[in-house]
Amino acid sequence: MKDIEFNLIDEPWIRVALIDGHVEEKSLMDVVLNAHLYKGLAGEMAAQDIAVLRVLVALIHTVFTRVDESGNPSQVTEEKLCITRWKTLWESGRLPEKPIRDYLEQWRERFWLFHPERPFYQVPRATIGTKNTAGKLNGAVSESNNKIRLFSQVSGIGKRMMTYAESARWLLFLNGFDDCAAKQADKSDGSRSFTVGWLGKLGLIYAVGGNLFETIMLNMPMLHDNDMIPWMDDVPTWEMEKVRDSERETIKMPDNLAGLYTLQSRRIILERTDGQVTGYSLLGGDAFEDVNALGEPMTIWRTVRDKKTEVLSYKPLLHLRNRYIWRDFGAFTAASSGSVKPGIVNWCDRLREERILPWKRVQTFGVICVRYDSSQSSSITDSFADDVTFHIDILSEAGKSWREEIINQIGKIDKAAWLLGEFVSKLRRADGLDPKKDNAPIETAKQAFYYDIDQVFREWLINIDADQDAEERNVAIIELEREVRTAALRNGRLLIEQVGPSSFIGRTVSDKKDKAKTHYSAPQAFMWFEKNIWELYPFLKGGTAVEEEHSG
Repeated sequence: MKDIEFNLIDEPWIRVALIDGHVEEKSLMDVVLNAHLYKGLAGEMAAQDIAVLRVLVALIHTVFTRVDESGNPSQVTEEKLCITRWKTLWESGRLPEKPIRDYLEQWRERFWLFHPERPFYQVPRATIGTKNTAGKLNGAVSESNNKIRLFSQVSGIGKRMMTYAESARWLLFLNGFDDCAAKQADKSDGSRSFTVGWLGKLGLIYAVGGNLFETIMLNMPMLHDNDMIPWMDDVPTWEMEKVRDSERETIKMPDNLAGLYTLQSRRIILERTDGQVTGYSLLGGDAFEDVNALGEPMTIWRTVRDKKTEVLSYKPLLHLRNRYIWRDFGAFTAASSGSVKPGIVNWCDRLREERILPWKRVQTFGVICVRYDSSQSSSITDSFADDVTFHIDILSEAGKSWREEIINQIGKIDKAAWLLGEFVSKLRRADGLDPKKDNAPIETAKQAFYYDIDQVFREWLINIDADQDAEERNVAIIELEREVRTAALRNGRLLIEQVGPSSFIGRTVSDKKDKAKTHYSAPQAFMWFEKNIWELYPFLKGGTAVEEEHSG
């Protein structure tokens, strides 16, 4: 078997969706030069796509911070030049061929998947690390030697070996999202905490373009988000003179975009037999604190206040599967007090300010999250994605009042969900059950309500723009509140239709603390729920909601 094999520049390995929906594997060169012809990345899972996207962005950012669109040396060192360079590329509608070909040819030797000294995204010393099978490399299977999935997306030979193309994709995924199952191999390095890969710590958010070219560009902020100055000179992992190979090394957060986007959270070396990857070995890699790591553009942030000093700090806000991303609108638009806007959102807003992106542009932001078991993060338990779309002018100063109203409406929706949960709690007491011992029915009812109004809210949000006058704004609010109120009452009626006869009679419950007695029955519970929903969403002038809902 050849020592040097499978060059990622020429060999097809990146899965892309064509405009007609078909999925094909393409080489790195093909993907970047023809990105405008592809709808987007189409790997085995969304988390894999984000890992691949970051490599593509790192490549393009490295090239075009050094040369212009014609390939002439022209380093971007000033804010204005950064904006101009990005604008020139964006308006061309595709990535220039010559500069990219020149760069990839220059660094061709660093893009071999298998190489005795510099295999792409790998470290030969990792052979001393934890041994794993191909089933663990495949994120759609994610099996360890000790934990076998009974039901997985891949079976048979696909769990024992994979093609070079597949392994290249999963190599990027593993580097960013690996769990903490590996054991320390080199004791001489000292005992260091082992955390999940950098991307696994983030509440990942990225901008979605009309094609892959636009997606690459929108996720390539030319300015460092902390102070809106150019990034330091790019050093992607394949350009490093010597790749770090010490186990679990604490480093400073990279101050260059390519270095950050190609961070080596793991030391990995693939194993192959007869043209197939059969497994890999792994060590811990580079890591830095996620607190106040505001240079990372692709995450939503949450505020943490020190109880003693009252000082605010920021940590990534991890997404929850059962929580639609629009519910965190305040966090990713910095509409909430003390919040920080994600770098990608901030960059898109800057492009709007510069009139590079149209004022009325409808922009989609996607989110991705990989979850781990809650004990020691020793395995991946879940992966999911969501997105939200709105007019980008909402991010402007003119859109401030709308941002406040959107947060207000989300708060009212959350209150309606809470009322529905309390309604279920009362129904269970009427049936002789203790709601505190089993919270599942309450959460199920709340999630059913959120599901019911999810599309309603998304459509409402996408139709908002900052230029709407007071009358248009009032009509939009009335329409949303009517829809939400109708959904809440509809869900309440469905719940009361499902209870048994004993719940209508009800029962008296004594409070253990103050011995007070309270009678619970289904009719009483529904009257309480209906009253509170109407107080939350009263009749507003401009609609006939009262008559419509009471007649239904």
